[in-house]
Amino acid sequence: MPRPWLASRPSGEDLIDLKDPDDKAFVKERVEIALKQGSGWQNCKILNPTTKHIEPRTVDLERVDSLLFACRVYAKP
Repeated sequence: MPRPWLASRPSGEDLIDLKDPDDKAFVKERVEIALKQGSGWQNCKILNPTTKHIEPRTVDLERVDSLLFACRVYAKP
């Protein structure tokens, strides 16, 4: 799925400091949750590519060895 909010970023760029519209460093927070807890949930806001609106999103995180898996869903407003 295309990610318009990443369209201007070169492939392979470090996104650890990427922030949502509320100035929340959601990538950094996601990594911290995975490292400290191994799994968990996160809420952030992001551009929904279908509606083209900034919407709340919930992310289910699971760390397996050195990999981080994330299942993202847009929450109903």
